[in-house]
Amino acid sequence: MFINILLKIHFEVDKQLSIMYYMLSLKEKTKVDYTFAPAHMNRQSAGAVAVAAYELYKQGHVSNGDDFAPDYLRKSQAERESGR
Repeated sequence: MFINILLKIHFEVDKQLSIMYYMLSLKEKTKVDYTFAPAHMNRQSAGAVAVAAYELYKQGHVSNGDDFAPDYLRKSQAERESGR
């Protein structure tokens, strides 16, 4: 149990250091203004999708739900493991 706790702490610290590294890299290499989303807003969520959809709806962008198809960036685990 103690090892699991240490691993979780290590992972979290490593993740935070990686984030800081990339933030500093962007600051050094980027010549345009940019901002980072606050921590509570930088992840995908169903609520965020609903708010975005509602904003599009208010602008008159309406589509049929049957026309919706997800655009997967990678194959599912089952497809990768089966070699398809």
